[in-house]
Amino acid sequence: MALAYIKSIKSLLVFSHIYETGSATRTAKLMNITQSGVSRSLALLEASTGINLFIRRKNRLIPTPEGEEFYRNVKRLIHHFEETENTIQSLRDYGVSRIRLVTIPGLSFSFVPSVISRLMKSHKKLNIHLDSLSSDAIVSAVSSEQFDLGFVTMPVDLKNLSVYPLCKVNAVCLLPKCHKLAEKDVVNIKDLSGEHLIQVNQPSHNTEVFTRLLSQHKVIPSGKTEANMSSIASMVGHGIGLSIINSMTSFDMTNPNVVVKPFRPNIEYEFVMIYKSEWEDNKLIYTIQEAIEQELSLYKISNS
Repeated sequence: MALAYIKSIKSLLVFSHIYETGSATRTAKLMNITQSGVSRSLALLEASTGINLFIRRKNRLIPTPEGEEFYRNVKRLIHHFEETENTIQSLRDYGVSRIRLVTIPGLSFSFVPSVISRLMKSHKKLNIHLDSLSSDAIVSAVSSEQFDLGFVTMPVDLKNLSVYPLCKVNAVCLLPKCHKLAEKDVVNIKDLSGEHLIQVNQPSHNTEVFTRLLSQHKVIPSGKTEANMSSIASMVGHGIGLSIINSMTSFDMTNPNVVVKPFRPNIEYEFVMIYKSEWEDNKLIYTIQEAIEQELSLYKISNS
């Protein structure tokens, strides 16, 4: 479509409404303009494009084959105009039109989606992309600007990224409801001797800490299964083994066949949000931080 033929987006909207309603009268009511204005706009559009868009038959305007194809192109163009309008509004209100988030699997069950839900209540036109990676991969992705914000477990090499502390939580033990250790108030590392362990299949600092503790206390499990974080609670519930994870993630892994017990010696998990320093004064960052604080209050956790 040659842009010189199109006098204004309004003429395309008039055409689109006529096509969808088959009536200049209904189009005039929808657009709050006169019927003569609708007819004049359509006549100018047909004259400028050199295309007969409708056949006039009594009180109906029936699209020609050329009008059918023209309509498909116009709808795409109108959609792009609407997207551009939303982008402009988002840039005016939030400083960005989209935000790319990435999180470790452990925070992807409920915490980050809930933060996004809170964000969307006040930023309805914002476009959001969410993905899940390991902490080290997230740092690399945010540093290279593949993502704007990331949720990770410390310690990681932050490479001059800005950091917003989320919280520090302790490790817990997930056990099948019918397991002999389910009656204990606290599961000790010595209790894991001869037990089958289920561990996250992504490398992390806390997994290394746990592995060292097993070695230091001379605890030898009967076996080990590595699985995606999303499968762990289900595998424990099916009696496959026990798992040591952070208490925050366990809070989101509700399963009627799983019990959660404190674990000793303590393993501490520290979660932070990272982003490029250029985002430091972006007003959207403050809104996200407020949403994080509100969500953390449900876990009875304060950021520290």
